[in-house]
Amino acid sequence: MAREHISAMNALIEKLHETAKSNQHGASEDGGITVLSLFLFIVMLMAAGFAIDVNHAVQARTQLQGAADAAGHAALYTRYKDPVEQNAIDKGIAIAEANMPTSIYGSVLATADIEFGDWDGEKRIFTPGAGDTAVRVTTRRTGANAVSTFLLKLIGVDSINLNTVSVWDYEDGWCPRGEGYFAVGRVDIQSNNHYKDGFCVHSETHVEFNQGSIFDAGVVVSMPNEGDLVVPQSGMDGNSGLYEALDSINYNLTSFFNGLEDLAKQHLVPTASIQPSYITDLTAPPSTPKKWNANITADDIIPNAVNYMDCQNKTLTFDNNAIIKDAVIVTPCEVKFSSGAALENATLVVLNTGSKSVSAPSGLRIGASTYCNDGKGGSTLITMGDFSVAAGLEVYGGNVIAAGNLSGTSNANGLAGINFMSGAELDVTANGDMGFCNFGPPTPFAIPVFKMVM
Repeated sequence: MAREHISAMNALIEKLHETAKSNQHGASEDGGITVLSLFLFIVMLMAAGFAIDVNHAVQARTQLQGAADAAGHAALYTRYKDPVEQNAIDKGIAIAEANMPTSIYGSVLATADIEFGDWDGEKRIFTPGAGDTAVRVTTRRTGANAVSTFLLKLIGVDSINLNTVSVWDYEDGWCPRGEGYFAVGRVDIQSNNHYKDGFCVHSETHVEFNQGSIFDAGVVVSMPNEGDLVVPQSGMDGNSGLYEALDSINYNLTSFFNGLEDLAKQHLVPTASIQPSYITDLTAPPSTPKKWNANITADDIIPNAVNYMDCQNKTLTFDNNAIIKDAVIVTPCEVKFSSGAALENATLVVLNTGSKSVSAPSGLRIGASTYCNDGKGGSTLITMGDFSVAAGLEVYGGNVIAAGNLSGTSNANGLAGINFMSGAELDVTANGDMGFCNFGPPTPFAIPVFKMVM
């Protein structure tokens, strides 16, 4: 088709050229300038038409690509959560329609053009029908739906066919062992830490480091745009290995925290799949729990069961040196840990959303101190508010998940096998080794990473 258009243009130009020569050699030169002007005008018109219509086509293709990208992400995210493939296809088509309404652009995405399969990152090959961890979406404006031209119509080019392809892939988390610091807001890390292979630091906004830290090979420090990293004026020179550890990643943490309340409340049901293996007593806790006034000791906890504990005042206080083992505790109260309190092979879920949701003046331990040797005794703490420990925080094989801010000051080498997640800002002072534990967190909360790979 393009060759026919070029031939037609060449024939027209040749005809005009012959007419101009005839007028120049005839008895009269009247009209010579008119033919030459017409010739130049048509040439200029074709050039202008080409520029205008190509620019229009580029803009249309960009819009079509955006619809493909949005539909691909929506389809794969829905497929991850929903076992019914058609529901994911319908979602992808709906998103494409929202971006490019059929009433204006016609149908740009058909059911057959959403293909689930497998993505081979090394070979960069998408294989349809080989799984459901990747999706290929092809959006089209062809035939009756093609992009109309303006000036190119004068030479017979009435429309331009376009199609775009978007391929998305997901992984069950990019951090090897799920060990590290993860926050929706800023992650602020203090000086003089040694980050070892397998440890991850991620923020959905940006990460801040002071000087004097070491980053071994295999460490990942990420944010959506690695250029947003904040470091002192010395730059990378004050943090060995930091440049090599940097990566640009979107981790979908906001989606995780949007579902955190539902996840937290599942711990009220002894038979829920979220429950740890040490919950063997499947008796449901009373819907109207006892209101505690005195400090909680280990003897107040029913082992191997779900304990729902309320308070007469607004705070549930764990006594000095109270070591809570083999139990799940759920409470709507603020929780305060006295010095020496600890969780071992235990889960604490705090539904309170305040700034003092979980606090300790000093000496809180989460997880058994021997966890890194045998992988036993790890614990999980979930709060819908803030988590703050002023000094002496120790976590060995522990998940600490706060919907609000997460802050703490640790003993040297007092954090091992950890997963710290904050729905706001994370600020930790550690001054020790990170990632030296033989085991990762006891129950990694893997968040799928959805990536556009093509």
